[in-house]
Amino acid sequence: EKFPFLKLLPEGASLEGFLFPDTYVFQLDAAPEDLVESMLRNFGTRCDKNIRSEIEKQGKNFYDVIILASILEREIGTAHQTQEDIDRDRKMVSDIFWRRLSDGHRLESDATVAYIRGETKVKHSIEDISVDSPYNTYAHAGLPPGPISNPGLSSIQAAVFPIPNTFYFFLNNPETGKTFFAETFEEHKANKRKNGL
Repeated sequence: EKFPFLKLLPEGASLEGFLFPDTYVFQLDAAPEDLVESMLRNFGTRCDKNIRSEIEKQGKNFYDVIILASILEREIGTAHQTQEDIDRDRKMVSDIFWRRLSDGHRLESDATVAYIRGETKVKHSIEDISVDSPYNTYAHAGLPPGPISNPGLSSIQAAVFPIPNTFYFFLNNPETGKTFFAETFEEHKANKRKNGL
């Protein structure tokens, strides 16, 4: 009753994806429940009725949007980038991912593989991306069964308001975090070589 958006989650879903990342101030003796409630309240404030109405207007599933936002949170954004670049790149990648989902193409997100393996790598091996898990978006089409992180507002907005583009592939430079886009797989391979991947 306190958090109506939780009614939009499938049965058995955890709170991952809904514990809003932010700076919080708590008393040392605060109960874990208080922390969780504060994070959920913040999520409800940030991901407000306007955003939820827009998701409904677009005919998208609320939980799917948060799952995608959680992937965008982990795919794009480093300390070397400006917030403006991060916001734009997340919205560009969002459009790529929504089109891949629509086309039945696998997302092939390294962020989901890192989530499964519990590690962060610059480049995943064939063995890494062959891991048997429903969260492995290299092996399975569609979205994973749940969020892989707790997305911030930038990622949620990117999932709801993608920037239409003609690209189908992207990668991040491992040193700068800069995102390079490509329309064809051949261009994508060339980008990989240029960025040492």
